[in-house]
Amino acid sequence: MNSILRRRQHVSLGSPADVIATLFSMDRKLAIPVLAGLAIFAAGAIVRTWGVDSGSSVLIGLYVVGFGTLLYLIAFIVNDRRLKKVLSWFITLFLMVVFIVFFISAVVPGQTMIAPTYCLARFWEACLPLAQQVTNRLPGVQNPDAPSARESTRVTSFTVQTADVQLEGGIRYWSLKGDHWEERYPSGKMDRFINPVRMSLDGCAGTGVVRATEVNFLAFIPDKGCSAMAVRWQRNGGWNFLGLMTDVI
Repeated sequence: MNSILRRRQHVSLGSPADVIATLFSMDRKLAIPVLAGLAIFAAGAIVRTWGVDSGSSVLIGLYVVGFGTLLYLIAFIVNDRRLKKVLSWFITLFLMVVFIVFFISAVVPGQTMIAPTYCLARFWEACLPLAQQVTNRLPGVQNPDAPSARESTRVTSFTVQTADVQLEGGIRYWSLKGDHWEERYPSGKMDRFINPVRMSLDGCAGTGVVRATEVNFLAFIPDKGCSAMAVRWQRNGGWNFLGLMTDVI
């Protein structure tokens, strides 16, 4: 009895590495890299989304705390060794998969396999309304109540000549497909832009759209007749020139 109490006291007061070492009956030196890996993936996702969608970053942090608390409780409460190992392995592997997915979603630009981070963090809500909320909070969105484009000024397709220093420099083709835009690269690669919001930039009315796989990438498409018919883009503030628009329809 005393040995059980001593063991419980040791686990409850130990570090997270001690808990993992106890749960999996492994050396503490092996538990530390496991813990560090989980921390890196979680921290990467939190830092990457903090400036864009702090709410998602907070939720990811809460998930870390919640899963960590659950592992502590298993180490402290469950006495059956086999049950403890099964629960611990399941939760830890699940945790690793979850935070790797969050990390890829937040850090790797251009990937299309995983939903945006804000949708993963709020898995119980529909993704499209969340995406619109995030778009409206981006620092480059100015005057989201700008007037709707008239038929005479509405842009539905165009081409952009990008510089060689750009990713896959050359002619890109943009076209409006229902409620979203598609950008086709010279190689044939396609990027999807969603969440159109009316905005103005340097006195020119137009439409802001967000890359479907990168929530903090905002592109501005000016209306016809703008003094500067050029596509511009930004990540977390600071506009950049993509290229002049030609063959505008």
